[in-house]
Amino acid sequence: MARNAATKSIAGGVRAVERAIEILEAFSKNRPSMSVLELQNIVRLSRPTLYRLLDTLASKGLIRAHGAPQRFSLDYAVGRLAQNWLSGLDSVAAARPILEVTKRRRPSH
Repeated sequence: MARNAATKSIAGGVRAVERAIEILEAFSKNRPSMSVLELQNIVRLSRPTLYRLLDTLASKGLIRAHGAPQRFSLDYAVGRLAQNWLSGLDSVAAARPILEVTKRRRPSH
């Protein structure tokens, strides 16, 4: 099966997936909404490639376009992914190493 340029493998990964993740990771608490130009400066993709990836992410509910001029933000599907991750997280097991280190560092009286 032939791969096109958008899905060519880079170091064991799929380039289109890596690029899509870079777009999602570009958003932050300080940057919850960005224009295409702002995103392009961060992820360093051509405008046509960036728009194709944004369109795909939007079709899956991960990104939404809004406003005039157009801006992009993370969408509800990102929250669903986070909720799924949190529901599978064993908070006691995750906290145990931190508590053990804290317990060892406490000075004895």
